[in-house]
Amino acid sequence: MSRPPAPCGTHSAYTRHVRLSEPVDEACRVAHNTYQRDYSATLPAAVRLRYALRKDARRHALIRLGEAHPDRLAELMAELATGGQRGWQVRPAARRRLATEHPAEFARLHAQERAERGLK
Repeated sequence: MSRPPAPCGTHSAYTRHVRLSEPVDEACRVAHNTYQRDYSATLPAAVRLRYALRKDARRHALIRLGEAHPDRLAELMAELATGGQRGWQVRPAARRRLATEHPAEFARLHAQERAERGLK
């Protein structure tokens, strides 16, 4: 006999929504954000800094890739905007999709950004 699914408003319910490709409700999103914040607070400062540097390197590599392909980025943004994406999600989502279209170039830019931050 299996356990009943976790109720909405919990981190477990959030992971279930993501795993099953279901829309995530606000209560589950808040629970997940709280869980992530609490977990991050338990990490040593050096680890938190390294994670922040990695995230920053990836974000800047995506930005540079978008700057290298402005026409394709604009096309992807137009597709995503008509596809129901929220306005603030369109540009980052388009950059991520652009990275899947140009994996070698993204890998090169990401390696450069990591090197500039002293990361492996």
